[in-house]
Amino acid sequence: MRIPVALLLPLIFGCRAYESVISPLDDTGSKDTTDTGPDTTDDTDDTGPDTTDTGELDPVWDVAMLSILAPSSGEFIPLGQEADFEAVVLDTEGNELDWDAIDWSSNVDGDWAFTSAAFSDDSLSVGKHDITARTQLPNGDRLAMTVGDVLVQSPYAGTYTGTVYVEVTIDYKGVPYTVSCAGATTIIVDQQGETMGGDSTCLISLMGFDMDMALALDAANEDGAVDGEMAVNMVIFDVGIAADGSVTEDGELYVEFADDVMGYATVAGNVDANRISRDTELSD
Repeated sequence: MRIPVALLLPLIFGCRAYESVISPLDDTGSKDTTDTGPDTTDDTDDTGPDTTDTGELDPVWDVAMLSILAPSSGEFIPLGQEADFEAVVLDTEGNELDWDAIDWSSNVDGDWAFTSAAFSDDSLSVGKHDITARTQLPNGDRLAMTVGDVLVQSPYAGTYTGTVYVEVTIDYKGVPYTVSCAGATTIIVDQQGETMGGDSTCLISLMGFDMDMALALDAANEDGAVDGEMAVNMVIFDVGIAADGSVTEDGELYVEFADDVMGYATVAGNVDANRISRDTELSD
C-alpha cells in the first residue's frame, strides 16, 4: 500500500526538528549543561615587561676603593684624648659610596675593634700602632687599608734639649765667692708623661781649680707640675738637691733647684729645655 507523500512530510520534518533540540552527551553519557559563554581566550603569549628583580648588583662595587681619611700615617694621638677615625668607600671618580660596614683593628691592641665608617675613641694604649680598616662589599670583594706608625703617648712625652746653668757660692773667711757653669742637657719624658730624667756636665773653676760637675735630673710630672731631685756631683761634694718646675704640652720644660751644701756652699741652678721630638729613647 502506498502512503501518500503528503502524510510523510510532517513526519520527516518533525523528526529533524526534534533532533535539533537534543543536547549532546559527554564522555560518560551525561548531559553537558556547562555554559562556558563566548570564547574570549587570547592565545597570544603577552606576559608584559619582565619586572623580576634578578639580584644583579650595581657594577660600581666592582671598582670601588677603600680609603682611610683619619688618622694619617705617623699621626700623633695624645694618650687618653679622643681621636677621630674615618674611612670611606669610593667609586672610580672619587665619589663616596653609602657604606658603613667597615671593621677597624690595631696591631698593638688586640681587643681594640670597631665597626663603623666613622667614630671617635680615646682607648688606644701607648705605642706605635698600625691601624687597619677592612670591609667586604656587597659583591663579595674584600678591601683593606692600613696607616702605620700612629703614635699614642702623653702630650708631655718626648726628648727635650737645652741648657743647665749652675752657680756655686762658697763663703771663704767671710768672703763669698760665686762661680758658675753652663752645659748642654738632654731630658727624656716617658711615654706616659709621668717621669723624666737626664744627665749633663759642665766645667767649673773654683779658687783656681777647674772641676767637672755632673748633674742628673730625676723627677715626676703630674699634669705639668714637675717635682723631683737634681743630683750634683763634684770633687768637693755629692748631693741631691730638691728640684721643681713645670712642663707644658707644647714642649717647654723649666726646672729650678737650690740648697745649702755641707754648711759652706750654696748650689743653685736651673734647666731650660724644649722638646725636639716625641721620641722617648735616646739614640746611640
